[in-house]
Amino acid sequence: MAVRRSLAWMALGQGAFCALQFAGSVIVARLLTPYEIGVFAIAMAVVGLLGVLQAMGLNNFLIRERELTPDLVGSAAAANALICLLLAALIAGLGYLGGALFAEPGVRKELLVLAVVPIIGHFAFVPGAMLEREGD
Repeated sequence: MAVRRSLAWMALGQGAFCALQFAGSVIVARLLTPYEIGVFAIAMAVVGLLGVLQAMGLNNFLIRERELTPDLVGSAAAANALICLLLAALIAGLGYLGGALFAEPGVRKELLVLAVVPIIGHFAFVPGAMLEREGD
């Protein structure tokens, strides 16, 4: 019974995430011109590529560790926070470089705004890992 309930909650969470992402895409597409969508796509591609570095296996460490102590969770969260801050700084730096490289100030603005994405992602790190670990 607990396994079915856990699977149902995980499926519901994934479904809600996909629905929100789709709704957000529709809203962005309605608000921006095709040119602005292109600039946004470039910025999102850069953030997506760098976002792969964010987890660096720390999530799997929290999920699979046999003896999970509060110190280990705190250390993993601190390491993840440092990685998130470094990625945010890298994205912001690429914003300035990208604005000059593409000769488009829109890329710089988009990347500077999207630099907060890794920082926001940090707040889901421990709860997401614990949710997956416990299956609750």
